Amino acid sequence: MKSQKEISRNVLLLGIVSFLNDLSSEMILPILPMFITALGGSAVVVGMVGGLRESIASLLKVLCGYWSDRTGKKK
Repeated sequence: MKSQKEISRNVLLLGIVSFLNDLSSEMILPILPMFITALGGSAVVVGMVGGLRESIASLLKVLCGYWSDRTGKKK
């Protein structure tokens, strides 16, 4: 059985890793439009990239939710 200190350490490490992952993936969003326009893309392209990103994220949320419900909780 794991000690309370070891569990707390693991939870802290998981929190730090989760924060850094979120931070790294969200850092691109504010500069993406500037990057696309620097590459020669128009405002339409910026909008299409943003819309595509959100559409894929929404679709994956639905599919992963369905998959999670089908597989159930493992013991």
